[in-house]
Amino acid sequence: MNITKPDHLKCDYCSAIVLAQDENCSNCGYPIKGSSDEQKRFISLRGRMKHELKGLKTQTENAQIVLYVLSGLFFIVGVASFFIVKDKNMSFNLLIENLILCIIFLALGGWSKTKPVLCVSLGLAFYILSQIVLFNGIIISVFIVVIFIKGLSSAVDAERIKKEHKIS
Repeated sequence: MNITKPDHLKCDYCSAIVLAQDENCSNCGYPIKGSSDEQKRFISLRGRMKHELKGLKTQTENAQIVLYVLSGLFFIVGVASFFIVKDKNMSFNLLIENLILCIIFLALGGWSKTKPVLCVSLGLAFYILSQIVLFNGIIISVFIVVIFIKGLSSAVDAERIKKEHKIS
């Protein structure tokens, strides 16, 4: 421990200033007054949690990418159906429905950087609802739902780990 003031110490793990009487760092939880083994276990556990967070982040990012991909697909389907469908009322309705879904998924994709759990949950819900209403290919739909569920689970796990282990 580096002494900064007589009643303060500097945490060896995160360099935060803590009170000399504290057992653990109030910033990261490092066992300041713990044994060498306790401090090594803390560092080891923290390293494993950071490694696990990387994997969870990748799955969460995959779900976020799917939000953007779906936005693009709904845009393409909307514009294509506008020009392909012969009935002008139906083609206009399909265009509007798909453009609304395009905007929803685009907004969720952008917002998912700060609120991944909420956005992936909403993305999954909107996707399922859109597939019930529009009933598109079941195999692709199942694949996309699986990516959303993995992304949602990963985002929830990542937030839990960050909170439990005070990792930012």
